[in-house]
Amino acid sequence: MQIVTHEQCVARMKQPGDEDRELRLDKQYVRRLKNRYCKMSSLDEKIRLEQSIRDAEEVLRKLRLNIFKLEDRLRVQAQ
Repeated sequence: MQIVTHEQCVARMKQPGDEDRELRLDKQYVRRLKNRYCKMSSLDEKIRLEQSIRDAEEVLRKLRLNIFKLEDRLRVQAQ
């Protein structure tokens, strides 16, 4: 499973407001992964998915920590 990296999320942000959209999309993605995890019955699949969930949560955590810096950068670019 391909996890979108923090750098890829930042690269998709072009104008003010995109940071909120990316944050919302990443939250939804983590939620979908967790739902899929709950529905799985195979232990091997669950183990592989756990790593994907951790990676996706790490991207979400980085976005949350840097949200104000990203907002400022996008505002400066828009001017």
